[in-house]
Amino acid sequence: MDTVYAQLTGFPQGVSGFISKGGNIYYMSAYPITDTSGGNAAGTLILGRVIDDEEIEVMTEGAGVNFTVTGIDRVPFSTSELESLNTSKRALVIDGGVATAYSSFDDIFGDTALMVSVQDSSRALYMRGVLLITVIIILAALGCGLALILVLNLLGKIILRPLTGLVTELEGINHERVDGRVTVNESSLEMSNLTNAINSMLNHIEDEQEQIRKKNESLYKSAHFDALTGLSNRTSATEDLEETVKIAQTGGYNVTVYYMDIDRFKFINDILGHRLGNELMQMIAERLQNTFGGESIYARMHGDEFLVCVEHLEDKADRQECASRIMDLFAAPFQLRDRKIEVSASVGSALYPGDGLDADTLIKNAEIAMYQAKESGTGLYIAYKKDLHDALQRKVRIENQLRTSIHNGCREFLAYFQPKLSVETGRIEQCEALIRWNLPEGMIFPDEFIPQAEESGLIVPMTWWMIDECGRQGRRFSDRGMPMSIAINIPAQVLLHEEFTERIAAAQAAMGGSNLEIEIVERTLLDDIDMVGAVFKTLHEGGVEISVDDFGTGYSSLSYLNKLSIDRIKIDRSFMRGLEASEDDRSIVRAIVAMAKSLGIIVTAEGVEDQFQYNFLRGMDCDEIQGYYISRPVEADQYINFINEWNEHNPQD
Repeated sequence: MDTVYAQLTGFPQGVSGFISKGGNIYYMSAYPITDTSGGNAAGTLILGRVIDDEEIEVMTEGAGVNFTVTGIDRVPFSTSELESLNTSKRALVIDGGVATAYSSFDDIFGDTALMVSVQDSSRALYMRGVLLITVIIILAALGCGLALILVLNLLGKIILRPLTGLVTELEGINHERVDGRVTVNESSLEMSNLTNAINSMLNHIEDEQEQIRKKNESLYKSAHFDALTGLSNRTSATEDLEETVKIAQTGGYNVTVYYMDIDRFKFINDILGHRLGNELMQMIAERLQNTFGGESIYARMHGDEFLVCVEHLEDKADRQECASRIMDLFAAPFQLRDRKIEVSASVGSALYPGDGLDADTLIKNAEIAMYQAKESGTGLYIAYKKDLHDALQRKVRIENQLRTSIHNGCREFLAYFQPKLSVETGRIEQCEALIRWNLPEGMIFPDEFIPQAEESGLIVPMTWWMIDECGRQGRRFSDRGMPMSIAINIPAQVLLHEEFTERIAAAQAAMGGSNLEIEIVERTLLDDIDMVGAVFKTLHEGGVEISVDDFGTGYSSLSYLNKLSIDRIKIDRSFMRGLEASEDDRSIVRAIVAMAKSLGIIVTAEGVEDQFQYNFLRGMDCDEIQGYYISRPVEADQYINFINEWNEHNPQD
């Protein structure tokens, strides 16, 4: 201990702490003693206390574990335990089921010399823990079991039994119509909400099904019925006719298919407007339904085309009588708002089984017959014959070629000119422009392609070309010292076209000393007399004269001649052909000339071909003649040469 005491005196400030010596642990304190003057130390006061087991027990009383304090050299540590102790000053030793935890402390001099250990039985701790956990698990299991029993009971009462009833009710609902509802269950808020939600879902499904049903009905109606008239459409009519043919085949009787097309409907549509055109279609459909409803198939096939199918018409007379019933639909005029419109139709028919064994063939052949009726005039009926195919094919070919020619700038069209001779002066200062169509395979004359152009609407661009061409040629005539009044045939759909007067004015302005005259047929005057009158007024203001062509063959009326300020009438060529042999024709010509003279209207006789006709007309004081007696229609260059020769042989004073 002397060595320890000597070491403790070496701390000028004093020191306190543990010391391990001789297998015992001491707690030592050393304090330097100085003289009264605060000078050098006079000595060192050393105090110490042995830390034995009794002292440790007093110090650790109530801790619940066994503490031991010993020297480091008193514990047999393994190499790994010493390494842990040196590194972290802690080590855990397990021996014989007892766990001991060691912590090392440095003594007063900084050397590791003191060891504190805590010891308890680890297995005893483990067993106490296991017991506690087991008790907790058992209690938890008992609680969960009781809770599960309660929950299952509540589920059965609140959910399972109501759900079983709900499923039963749902199975009883007609799922096609969704025409039922489940009973609202008030046993719980949840079930009440569930049944209300299901009923809401059923309501929604019912609404959706109703919308689907309406859409399906609308789709079916669109697919099988005409939206404008409510009649069956082509699809529906073809299906119904196919079924009718099958039944007729079994029953051994015939079926007649009538195909009807409204004459001049494009003109009505263009002039009166699509709205009135639609109203006319509806009125025709109503008359058709009133006449054939309940006994026949009837349908709107396309645009202004209708179909009627009638069974058991045994012979030609029966089929003709049925066709007359169709024609009678148009006997009375149609009242379209503030105007009355007279309409006719062309009708063709095909007979099962002679003209076809299925619906498509019968419809096609009836349509072919209808086109032939249309070619022959208006308001006519023709039954199908096999040789009509060639005529239809040519018609289709002509229409396609017309479209191609117009698309290519009308280069295949030519303007021919036929002179009008003044009977009084013998001068030629008037002519009529006539269109010709020169294809590579040969010339096609107007009687063949003009009706097709009018029906298809191609007459409009064709007439625009003719007006422009007459403007150009009129300028040529003027430049050669032979100004001409050139008459152009104007169809009804062109006369009332919104661009017509502007195009006429532009051509008139380009002609120099020449001018334009328009020729229209009598029927055009009656289509819309107020609109026609307004157009005529504009034309007159621009210096354009107006002639009525084919006078005496249509709706001749003194009232419209006077009201519309007609400048010239042309006696139809049909009266010229019978002039020599027929007193009636001569009387008609005398009456026409006299009437025109009384109204101050110029009279031109067309189709004059011989001396007798010329002499007679001259004797009647007819103003002008036109026909082969003077010249055939010729091209512009030939016409110029003809006028030069005429003037040379017929000099004027």
